[in-house]
Amino acid sequence: MITPLTQGPDPLLLTDMILTLGCPVLLVSGSGLGAINHTMLSIHHGQGLGIPMEGVVLNHYDSSNPIHVDNARMIESLSGLPVLARIETNARAWPDDKNQ
Repeated sequence: MITPLTQGPDPLLLTDMILTLGCPVLLVSGSGLGAINHTMLSIHHGQGLGIPMEGVVLNHYDSSNPIHVDNARMIESLSGLPVLARIETNARAWPDDKNQ
């Protein structure tokens, strides 16, 4: 969320845009090692700025990996936010057949 959108001595940050628009956030995070720390730091930073947090989406999720499963559980427990989706590692962005 502390992503610079412009360069210079006083860059515009993604959090500035979120606050200006009044948007709630759906935080997308990785699922593996470091996911709890990364996600919790982002949640706390956003909440500290008064940004409403809706939930978390875990990306590159592997339901057979006990670390990923535990990370999802711990993120929900520590943050009080729901993990709304788990995007599997091999998920396709678009179906190959447009009729599906």
